[in-house]
Amino acid sequence: MNWNFSSKFHFVVLFGLLAFACNPDDEVPCTDNSCGFLTDIPCDPQAYNYSIPQGLPLLPTAVSQNTTVEGIALGRRLFYDPILSADSTMSCAGCHFTINSFTDAKAVSVGIDGIPGKRSSMSLLNVGYYDNGLFWDGRVNSLPEQALLPVEDPV
Repeated sequence: MNWNFSSKFHFVVLFGLLAFACNPDDEVPCTDNSCGFLTDIPCDPQAYNYSIPQGLPLLPTAVSQNTTVEGIALGRRLFYDPILSADSTMSCAGCHFTINSFTDAKAVSVGIDGIPGKRSSMSLLNVGYYDNGLFWDGRVNSLPEQALLPVEDPV
């Protein structure tokens, strides 16, 4: 079976549902939220305090108001974790090297199995300021939307 992102996602969701459905103390799973599944998890996201270097404008409101310390920590982990690739061998950092201004400095980036893509990895420097659409053709307008497309690409 080819484990692409979609099949991994469905497996994780199915496994999660099965794990929560199996309650060793009760024969009948809780259905009225009285069991506390996911409701007793503390959630107090902390807003991230930006330090904007002199000479740069403030970040767009949509970026600055929705960024949390926890979200940045999760993003950093996912950026370096290869599990999101189709064969779990390549992370985002595999094409966006810090030493090359978060790009791979190649005319055409190479994906899993050594297969060349259709374009180079764009630099991620100051990506929070991008407002003309992302990707070379501007087909997405937000960072969350942009983050999904490379994961869905079979290369």
